[in-house]
Amino acid sequence: MVLHVFNPENDLALADFAPYYIAPASARMMRADLSVLPLWWASDGDVIWTELPEVAERYVHSTCVNVPAVNWWKSGDCPPVAAVEPWGWSPALVRALGDAGCPGNLLPAEEQLHRYRQLSGRAQAVRLLQELREAPILDKLFGNRLCGLSICCATESEVANAVASFPKTILKAPWSGSGKGLRFAYGTYGQPLSGWCRRVLENQKAVVVEPLYEKRFDFAFEFFSDGHSVRYVGLSVFLTTSRGTYGGNWVASETVKEAWLEQYVPRILCLTLRAELEKRIGCLVGGDYKGYLGVDMMLCKMPGTDELVVHPCVEVNLRRTMGLVAVDLAHCLAPGAEGLFYIDYEKEAGRLRDDHLRRLASNPPQVTDGRMVAGYLNLTPVNEHTHYRARLDVTSSPGSLFDKAADF
Repeated sequence: MVLHVFNPENDLALADFAPYYIAPASARMMRADLSVLPLWWASDGDVIWTELPEVAERYVHSTCVNVPAVNWWKSGDCPPVAAVEPWGWSPALVRALGDAGCPGNLLPAEEQLHRYRQLSGRAQAVRLLQELREAPILDKLFGNRLCGLSICCATESEVANAVASFPKTILKAPWSGSGKGLRFAYGTYGQPLSGWCRRVLENQKAVVVEPLYEKRFDFAFEFFSDGHSVRYVGLSVFLTTSRGTYGGNWVASETVKEAWLEQYVPRILCLTLRAELEKRIGCLVGGDYKGYLGVDMMLCKMPGTDELVVHPCVEVNLRRTMGLVAVDLAHCLAPGAEGLFYIDYEKEAGRLRDDHLRRLASNPPQVTDGRMVAGYLNLTPVNEHTHYRARLDVTSSPGSLFDKAADF
């Protein structure tokens, strides 16, 4: 029996690294509204932590697809479980679980948390990118099919020199929430950028600077570490907004997604890159981490050519990811179906409920043997108080669904 916790504020909590960290109101709201999300990767008998167990139970009874028989935990004494699998680990979550009576042997020790924070910092992605670009097999066979440069700067002068080296750059704080902690520069270093950099350097001791590539597509390789070795578990193909924030994920079989990627990237390069990442991430995390993680990548268009090349390491997410959710959601689809997975937000209460009712009326779920054939499926409860919703839009028309959404 596993206890699942959806704590999307994890990156922020890990950056703060305080046991009594309080997340922003929007992050707390997201956690509450989407607390049921682990239902889509849990197993029969597992426990999910939610502050609204009655709402969760009503949702399970109303959903039209096959879901596991889980238990809900709100507060009080921690239920007897064999393991805890949160979205990600932070001192704040360890303190909260410990206060609830969760056995200490199921929680990472303080030194492990320090290691998780180190491994989660963008400086690790800088090093992993350099290792991949210099790996003999990748450089010799596929050097002209790869791109990517990342500079970890410790001073303002280093930042200014890196910014001046490229026409367009993206600057990143070492620790921040997904799609947050980013700034753009266009060859010059001045206010307000310099003020932001000074604050990041003071608080986090580094700023990562990267040239801005002409990106066409985002994708990721998702992995699992068992504490001894790392294995590949699936391909994530996702959408981002112009500001770099998460937009949604393509949900399809691995065969369909891999065939799409191989239109642009030779299969042998994909397999070689996967093997190199399994080996190098295994050496990086060693026995320090057990759980899921993802490596974000890009397909980029290089100047003067129409050929797409691979940026093999944009981010390393040492936690569960929305891409992994999409990999798990593929099991909910009928053969031949595919979908798009979104996280929606509405500031005004009631608007998501109205949208939910409109979608149910215009595009109701079509289900065969407990699996989605087509239509709209809310993956989390929606009511008059909901501000965040996870949803899946499914079609039985094969191909092109992701390409139609790629201009998100």
